[in-house]
Amino acid sequence: MKTHHLAGVTVAMKNLYGLIPKEDKRLYHRIDRLEEAIVDLNMARPSDLIIVDGTFSTHHIPPFEKQRLDLALGGSDPVAVDTVAAKVMGVDPRTIRFLSWAEEKGIGTKDLGRISISGLSIGEAYRKDTVTILDLCRRKYPRVKIIDGQSCTGCFGRIGTALYGAFKEDVFKEDLYILMGPKAIPPKTGAYIILCGNCLAPTFYNGLKGTFIPGCPPDLKEFRRALESLAPSETKIP
Repeated sequence: MKTHHLAGVTVAMKNLYGLIPKEDKRLYHRIDRLEEAIVDLNMARPSDLIIVDGTFSTHHIPPFEKQRLDLALGGSDPVAVDTVAAKVMGVDPRTIRFLSWAEEKGIGTKDLGRISISGLSIGEAYRKDTVTILDLCRRKYPRVKIIDGQSCTGCFGRIGTALYGAFKEDVFKEDLYILMGPKAIPPKTGAYIILCGNCLAPTFYNGLKGTFIPGCPPDLKEFRRALESLAPSETKIP
């Protein structure tokens, strides 16, 4: 059971991504189509039985911090298994794009009301200390305040990954607010803000300085340019 910097979680459905050649894996990452590829693989050959090792939970990219869960999950519906695993790890399955797409394609269900759970309940299995990409960003850049208002993986996965890999270390001299998701509320201070995605169209600034990155999902090149304009060039990761 792992959280994933781009897809949100990597459990049952993304497990099939490990079956394709390395050059294909690199291709789908390069063209920014990881989640689409996950759904296509599961449409081509969905799993008959999924057994999940939940002894530990960790994150997909360094630092690989382990949280002991002492769990095992099993099921025949990969979408349902991923939904329950996400809830246990503290990731809202409603925000994971590939789960919504998979349900639309008839691969399985992410409706918790239709998923039968035996053994421990989700509440009993839940661990609040599971690490996500946004947690890693907050640690690396203390002056960056990430306001996540129920964003989907199109924002929190992609924007979080781009932010985490943008600089070698914390380079920001003043507070920077990054807002994503339709429920994000802007700060009341004079800080610089970056609004990410069409669901945060710049209908507000409240006198704040800022940049709007349009798109659903937002344009990562524009996001990187906005970040780079706020930091010394020698601190950027090529």
